[in-house]
Amino acid sequence: MKLTCHIPSAYRIDEVNHAIQKDPLTLIQKSEAAFDCQITQIADHIADKTQHYKILLMAGPSASGKTTSADLLCRALHTRGIGALCISLDNFFLNWNELPRLPDGERDHESIDTICFPALYQCYDDLFRHGTTYLPAFDFQQGKRLDHQQKVSLHADDVLILEGIHALHPRMLTPDHRERFFRIYVAATSDFVDEAGETVLSAQDLRLIRRMIRDNRHRSAGAKRTFDMWENVCRAEQQYILPLKKQADCMIGTVHSYEPAMYLKPLSPILNALPANSEYDAKRQELIGILKQFSPLPKSMLPPQSLLKEFLE
Repeated sequence: MKLTCHIPSAYRIDEVNHAIQKDPLTLIQKSEAAFDCQITQIADHIADKTQHYKILLMAGPSASGKTTSADLLCRALHTRGIGALCISLDNFFLNWNELPRLPDGERDHESIDTICFPALYQCYDDLFRHGTTYLPAFDFQQGKRLDHQQKVSLHADDVLILEGIHALHPRMLTPDHRERFFRIYVAATSDFVDEAGETVLSAQDLRLIRRMIRDNRHRSAGAKRTFDMWENVCRAEQQYILPLKKQADCMIGTVHSYEPAMYLKPLSPILNALPANSEYDAKRQELIGILKQFSPLPKSMLPPQSLLKEFLE
């Protein structure tokens, strides 16, 4: 069964600005409520079929809000009396020295073959048969799996939420238990357009902005580093994620109508740290010019439970 949530295809910048100038708090509350409605709809569906679903697979492009969406769904399920545990698919990575090589000789960190499927299937089997398993852990600094494993037990109505870029791949399912999986595609798909309907801020550039701010705050990465990897990130998404989105049982749209109004202040110093002769100077000026078209909102107005905290804090 496909579950359908309403996701706007675009927001008009003039309408967003009018709402910011007239009543910004109402705009924020309506946007947050629209996103929460999606989480609520999915949580209600899962709660109604707890004997049916055991593993929720959640995938989506970079900076789409997968991690926070998984956490919010986990909380929503808890309020319905359903135990839920969120696990990153990253924990099932192969050791980096075991990864396949690309034609140029570099290790391939993006393909489905980065996942240790024997370990993943063993966890599935343990959960389906006994309700208990041992989950691996991965150390990204050392590039290898840790010896320590986490013991996890799920009761009859509990679910495991497994999130990662490859979570919609057919190999994530096991033939004997396909009906026990529910697949969720998380994406930022709404553009911001002018009065003529022409795209001013694309959903892809919105994700780039999210990623750049988050990389800087949590990984001390400058704009150049994010720009350098962005082309490969998008190429991997085109190859491994987007072709599979139709496999999902439902989709969560994570664009908030007011979010561009909060990005100019944190993004400007990151972009302005680029040298004047940077190869990314044109893109820097483009992004700053776009964000200046939005009436600014202070980060202090961000609600405590907002998905946007993943990028702004």
